[in-house]
Amino acid sequence: MSFKLHHFAAAAAAVGLTATSAAALTAGEVWADWQETSADFGQTISVGSEESSGGVLTLRDVTITMDTPETGVNGTIAEIVMTERSDGSVAIDMSDEFPLDVSMTPPEGESGTFSMLVNQSGLDLVATGDPDAISYTYAVPTVTVTMSDVETDSEPTDLDLVMSLAGLAGAYTVSGDDPRSVTSSLAAGSMNMTMSGTDPEGSGDTFDITMNVADIASESGGTITPLAGMTDISQMIEAGLETQGTTTHGPLTYEISGTSEGSDFAMSGKADRGSYDVAVGADGLTYGGASEGVALTVSGSEIPFPEVEFTIAETGGRIQMPMTVSEEPKDMGLSIRLVGLTISEAIWSMFDPAGAIPRDPATLIVDLSGQGSWLVNVFDPAVAEQGIEEVPGQVQEIDVNEILLSVAGAELTGSGEFDINNEGPAPQPVGTLNLQLVGANALIDKLVQMGLVPEDQAMGARMMLGLFARPGAGEDTLVSEIAIQPDGSILANGQRIR
Repeated sequence: MSFKLHHFAAAAAAVGLTATSAAALTAGEVWADWQETSADFGQTISVGSEESSGGVLTLRDVTITMDTPETGVNGTIAEIVMTERSDGSVAIDMSDEFPLDVSMTPPEGESGTFSMLVNQSGLDLVATGDPDAISYTYAVPTVTVTMSDVETDSEPTDLDLVMSLAGLAGAYTVSGDDPRSVTSSLAAGSMNMTMSGTDPEGSGDTFDITMNVADIASESGGTITPLAGMTDISQMIEAGLETQGTTTHGPLTYEISGTSEGSDFAMSGKADRGSYDVAVGADGLTYGGASEGVALTVSGSEIPFPEVEFTIAETGGRIQMPMTVSEEPKDMGLSIRLVGLTISEAIWSMFDPAGAIPRDPATLIVDLSGQGSWLVNVFDPAVAEQGIEEVPGQVQEIDVNEILLSVAGAELTGSGEFDINNEGPAPQPVGTLNLQLVGANALIDKLVQMGLVPEDQAMGARMMLGLFARPGAGEDTLVSEIAIQPDGSILANGQRIR
């Protein structure tokens, strides 16, 4: 949600570096900073009444609205009091609770509305610095957000959501001019969420979700550009939008239960720790995350076991892509990491009760990078509505930095590089992919012994491997060099296969 709560609540989404200054900051200067920042984010502020006396600025019935083609937000704070202090800072007090009304009208799918009540009792919010660089520090014992009055396509929906942050503290600084910059940081001891509901279609399906996260920390920074009237992220970036941030957390647990078509289901999971990062700017979008010590347990009346368990030592992924139309190619990439996957013995025993197949943890790693460019602004809603008839983008280069698949005692690894020729009627890759497969024949033998693979199919699989691979240096090792030539021909270890 892009509503800028950090000017009006400790539940805010931006936090930053604290700063102190000997210069005295006035309440009017702080209020002007809030108004300017809100306007940059396309928000409109109206005040029922405004009083200033003896260094105290009192604002009542402060209403903040923001409308985009797909989302509308309206919130009202009953009272905000800004008090100038002798040390040059400004203390900011506001109502313990304030409501938000949100409406969503996506171009496709159901529209919806809901209300939220934010409680921030005990908020301590202070502004310091000077008008060119105002720093805000805040702390609050608990921030609670409660959702209610949910409607989908004007029909009431049974959905309850309560989320709270405990021990929230942080700071943020707004400085500079045209563009202004924001740096921020926050920390919270824990986040707790509960959510429950029933199917609005009347099927009787229900769900309950609880989540708990400990030791949350976040840092971010970037520039503020006027966003009013902009309809897509590409426009915002071209106007100077730049932001980056990281978030980390400690132990995470969750539980999901409910009914579906008369059947019960339950799921619980945990992660020891995790991290996420995002950067958006002229170079494009980069987003990634990772978790360690992941575990998942699933049970239900439709599952032929009491429960099914999965554990993953490490999981993560990353995507990088251009966000604006450009003649020059920009960096792009995609990576997936699934390291140390194990499944419960109940699943193994279904097809391998004798334990013939190694139970070694499985691993999948795919790491790709390259260069590409957009020829059409695919993020523009008008373009999406009209449809894209021409090729929207081009890839000029793909590097296969790493491929690793390890499962049941067999391991496939690979790497390669390809240049893409976009001059013809279709993109033509040119390059080489090097692969190595270890333990494949031993795995095929075990599958035949278990009766899972017929002998004739096993022989066909070995013949297929022989077409693409040759023996490597080690035992039960196959290697292959797949080369795509400029004329479109494909060679496997020097032998043409197409």
